[in-house]
Amino acid sequence: MDVEENNNRKEKRFTASSGKLWVLLLIGMMVYLGSSWCRPLGNPDESRYTEIPREMVATGDWVAPRLNGVLYFYKPPLFYWLQAVSIKVGGVSRVALRFWPAILALATCAMCYWAGSEFYGYRGGVLAALVLGTSLLHYALGQLIILDMAVSFFMSAALMCFLVGISRKNGPGRRWCFWSFYLLIALAVMTKGLMAIAIPGAVIFLWVLLLNQWRELRHLYLISGTLIFAIIVLPWHIHIALEYSEWFNFYIIHEHFERYLSDVSDRVQPFWFFFVFLPVGFIPWVFFLPASMKMAFSGGWSQRKENREVWFLMIWAVFILIFFSISKSKLIPYILPAIPPLAILVGRYLANIGKEGGASFRWAIRLGGMFLVCGSIAIPVVAYIRIGSGDLIGSSPTVFIIGSIVCAVAGFNVWRLVYEESKFIPEQIAISMIAVFLIFNPLA
Repeated sequence: MDVEENNNRKEKRFTASSGKLWVLLLIGMMVYLGSSWCRPLGNPDESRYTEIPREMVATGDWVAPRLNGVLYFYKPPLFYWLQAVSIKVGGVSRVALRFWPAILALATCAMCYWAGSEFYGYRGGVLAALVLGTSLLHYALGQLIILDMAVSFFMSAALMCFLVGISRKNGPGRRWCFWSFYLLIALAVMTKGLMAIAIPGAVIFLWVLLLNQWRELRHLYLISGTLIFAIIVLPWHIHIALEYSEWFNFYIIHEHFERYLSDVSDRVQPFWFFFVFLPVGFIPWVFFLPASMKMAFSGGWSQRKENREVWFLMIWAVFILIFFSISKSKLIPYILPAIPPLAILVGRYLANIGKEGGASFRWAIRLGGMFLVCGSIAIPVVAYIRIGSGDLIGSSPTVFIIGSIVCAVAGFNVWRLVYEESKFIPEQIAISMIAVFLIFNPLA
């Protein structure tokens, strides 16, 4: 009888958890897809990544990307294919065009839930997903028609599959994790090129080296995984290389090496550029990051093997930060793949702080609330400047006043949480950010 009652309790908990996850998914879809129609396409990126797939649909040539009829070999075609499918189904509408960035942003949150719950339980997984989904840069790029959300999803999901696979014993579960790893790396390569091999490969190598995990490399299903990778990646690359003689020099030499090592792309920024914009992109959860790091490395170097998933996540985030800081070509979206591992670490911290939190937790809440209140002051100032410069012709001052009020209310609501003893404080912070996003998106 006791066994039966225990099984019934587990089934009820599973049913309740599944219900909560469906609610979170619906809220996520509302936040990421609900206002995708309200803004015109931005120049030049959104227009470019709309026109290329539109020409694919119009000409029937889905092999060689073209922009205004001119061959466009800057990137592989997977993202264009996804966009072209959206155009075939939904036409050239804003909702259809912004569908894939939004869905892939939500899919990255789902992967954070999966990986977080594997190591830190149900609540750790849910909070990891909430942290990522309400991070400033992740949300912003989930609203834009550019490649970066797609490549971030494929690379992040691949590294999570590797990490979970390493933690499992030999068997079907481990095998499927590693086959998914190779599949996702291949899709990342088909989205943005060879850097999708270089970054995950370097992260894994550094983790193996620093933690002396060489024995884990014996069961990576290398032969079958390489076959999966080759089947996906090689056909298009071989066909294009044979069909267009100029492709190799432009795509391999110019796009991969010259852009990284020289200022040929005219996107030079100082070395510290991403050290500023990664914290900004991780608002509001960046304020919890110091305490999360302190908890993550509480065992120190001597216990790194016992905390190997934590070290993997930190190596992942730090390597991406350093890799793109060294590059001569810098754009803010490049740093996006560093945010999912930080979201999992912050989710771990928030799931373990208890109701009282502590001084560092309360200070993080104060800083987050202060940021939102300052944002409410900045909105009318920025709006006044942009309207004066002619950037917002036809815009009503009322919408900016509403945005400022919502931001201020959200900030004071977060500040109020300092005096509240509840285990649901992180969820309330996430709700405040969702309110800000839903107001800000139409105003952006």
